[in-house]
Amino acid sequence: MIKRLLLVLLVLAVAAGALPSVATAGRPKPRADLAVTTVSSAPRVQQGKPLRVTAAVRNLGRRAAATSAVRLALSPDRRVGNDRTLGPTKKVSGLKPRRTAKVAATVVVPNAVRPGRYWLVACADAGRAVPERDERNNCRVATRPVVVTARPRPVPPPTPQPPQPPVVPPSSHDLIEADVAAGRISADQGLVYRVFADFGDTRLPSRYAGRPSGLDEGGLAEAAQRWAELSPAHQEVLTPFLIPPFYAGSHWSPDPVTAPRSRETSGRRAFDAPWCAKIDDLVPTLETWDHLDTQGGDVRVWWLAANPGDAATAAHFVEILDAEILPELGDLMGSGLLPDGNGPCSGGSDALDIALVDATTATTFGNSYLSCSKVSSSMVFPRTAAAAGWRGADPYLAHEVMHALQLARPTKGSCHDTSWVREMTAQWVQDYVTDPLYGIGLGPDDTEHQAAPAFLDHPAVPLDVEAPPAKHDYGAYLLPQWMARRGAISFVRRVWDEMAQKMPVEAVDAALPNGFAGDWDDFVLSTWNRGAVPHFRDWDGLQAWAAITAEASVPAAGAPVQQFVPVPHLAAQFLDVKVGPTIKELEVTHDKAGDPRAKLRAVLTYDDGTTSVVDLSGKATSTLCIDDGTRRAVSVVLIYSNADLAEQTKVTTTMVGSTACGCQLPLRLGPTVSTPATTGGGVCVLEGNLAYTFRDDYDGDDGQGRPAWLGREDESGTLNLVLVADGAGGYTNGPGSTFSASGTLHETWWRHNGPDGCGDTTTDRTLTASGEMLPERAFAWIDPATGDLLLGAGSSHPGRARAHVEARCVQTVDREYDLLASIPPCTTEGLTPFYRLKPVTRGSKSYTISCSYAWTTYGPDNQVHRKRSTVNGTITLP
Repeated sequence: MIKRLLLVLLVLAVAAGALPSVATAGRPKPRADLAVTTVSSAPRVQQGKPLRVTAAVRNLGRRAAATSAVRLALSPDRRVGNDRTLGPTKKVSGLKPRRTAKVAATVVVPNAVRPGRYWLVACADAGRAVPERDERNNCRVATRPVVVTARPRPVPPPTPQPPQPPVVPPSSHDLIEADVAAGRISADQGLVYRVFADFGDTRLPSRYAGRPSGLDEGGLAEAAQRWAELSPAHQEVLTPFLIPPFYAGSHWSPDPVTAPRSRETSGRRAFDAPWCAKIDDLVPTLETWDHLDTQGGDVRVWWLAANPGDAATAAHFVEILDAEILPELGDLMGSGLLPDGNGPCSGGSDALDIALVDATTATTFGNSYLSCSKVSSSMVFPRTAAAAGWRGADPYLAHEVMHALQLARPTKGSCHDTSWVREMTAQWVQDYVTDPLYGIGLGPDDTEHQAAPAFLDHPAVPLDVEAPPAKHDYGAYLLPQWMARRGAISFVRRVWDEMAQKMPVEAVDAALPNGFAGDWDDFVLSTWNRGAVPHFRDWDGLQAWAAITAEASVPAAGAPVQQFVPVPHLAAQFLDVKVGPTIKELEVTHDKAGDPRAKLRAVLTYDDGTTSVVDLSGKATSTLCIDDGTRRAVSVVLIYSNADLAEQTKVTTTMVGSTACGCQLPLRLGPTVSTPATTGGGVCVLEGNLAYTFRDDYDGDDGQGRPAWLGREDESGTLNLVLVADGAGGYTNGPGSTFSASGTLHETWWRHNGPDGCGDTTTDRTLTASGEMLPERAFAWIDPATGDLLLGAGSSHPGRARAHVEARCVQTVDREYDLLASIPPCTTEGLTPFYRLKPVTRGSKSYTISCSYAWTTYGPDNQVHRKRSTVNGTITLP
């Protein structure tokens, strides 16, 4: 500023005859003078793409120039200073006088540069490292513009949809349960029909003929548990199915008993199963049934002699029971099978009896109708996997043996109370014995997947509900799998250990490392099974995921949208939020902030395929980033979870869209440019104050060693900044930004530097300016690498002031000029033209700066300026 003012005064003084002309003032000292003489580039470039630039820097002075740097920038209006720097600067080696250096550089046009027409600007000596004869000719603007074209927005990936299962006819169980639900038949009659369906009994009405369910415990287990509730007529019909198949009088061996035999109970634990206890003369029909025992005698596998091919199946089962299933599951549970006491229906030994029969399902049931705790058991198993709709039988055998181990353990609660835990953990065992992760080695793998949709398609059904939907408890295997895949294989055993003293829900709660309150929401999130969350697809190849349970729409900014979301205990709701195309941020407020059991998360899927997960639980109001300038959320899903063991909760949620600003983080400085989004929403406004002081002491001679003038400028001011996100990766001056600046200028002119009669002259001037900041005068970025706030040096041009200058022998001058035009950014770290503000503390929303800087410049006509500046202030985020 002072340089320009002094030049005007000199010209005016020379014109008035008060001062000698430059020609007569003596020969100036030689200095270097760097100038960009040519600059050009390709005519078009795409956002985010490299741009090849060439320029020529010439030393017009009469002294060699030291190594310097060229700054490249894009200007929308051909004005130097109102531009966006393209980093990094390009080094230029030292130049001798009248020599030219060619500069070639490849710079990346940031994505944040909006499409349009720009002019390439090249400025020599960007770091002001070279004392120059003329500082005003450093920059040159290209004669032809550069057209920046829009970066093609990635085509949004299709919203993933779970694979649709093939359309299959309903199973017999489906048809029967539908009629029970409709009241067409009683629950007891439905139970009888389900048993008929399981074992192909011709008494099943034809309207219930359907496919094998492929996933069912069968009706026998329920018949055994509900025996005391059944009418005598129903008991009589079901007794032959509960009598082990290899006994006369069973459904499979209906021949009359030929050799009466008394029960052997002395010293043994007798059966209390009424389907056997009423018959004293039951004997095995050994002439029609064969069997094999495991090495330890824990299991006996039976098959009909009329089906000789079943001998190979029995031998295979005995082999894998000995080698894998019994030892592995015994170690898992910390306990073994319970002997059946060698009483009636015991099969002649203490072993668990497994009978291979023509059936469409496997069933393991306790040898007691009084309890499901500490009882022995019996098992019927399909002769072929195909008959049951299975890909292979081995995992299902392990599933059923797990049931036998469960029945042998002490538990609190009735059979009905514990049923969901029995199926949840037995279904997980199919993964345990087959997946390569555990090294047991049975096959085929992933048979447990068959049950997953029963759980994932109904996330609002509580965990401890057996049905409906049918097989929901089987699908709950995902919880123990989630624990096991995170390293807690012992979770299942801990559950069963706790169940000796606790009811099932409390037992699972105690077995979870952090209880339901600490772990349920993470488990629910994993069932989303898509995007950047820990999920079953990566762990186990599962191609199913939690279903959307509700929808909401926020079509435009401003109008609040309220949603009331009921969440049952140990359940979840997935709310799909449709966001209008103009919305850039979504503010979400809910009334369960801080509730340890009611949690809320958001999953945002962007058009570039990335995913962001935001935890909204801790704050009543949070902001979600919908559009950060480089990517846009194409899916917003709010996930509500309720970890309460028994009570439903209702969450009131209010959503408000905003288009006021984007949620982008600004550009990273340097050769790598990126525009990352802030998780949980961005910053729209920066507010704060900067105060500065500036002093310039200068003098000059007349070229003959005599002082010509001496001056001092003192200036101070305040910038009251309100910066708003500009939608292009940074923050620019917004409404409410003001400045105030004032300065004093004192100069002395000596008589020998003016015409006769003028005498020595002293002038004092006051410079003041205030008002609103010009729109382009302030800009800021946040450096994502450090978290520092970088405030552009354009802020040092807050506005313009008019000064009324009067001096003897110099005519009066009114001149408009920038205040603080010469102040550098108090830094030597190569970040010109930025002030670097540091967070007060790590993660703080306040940024501070306190810096000082001193430097020397050389003006025309032997001027030497010794300058000092300080900048202090604080800028805060809302």
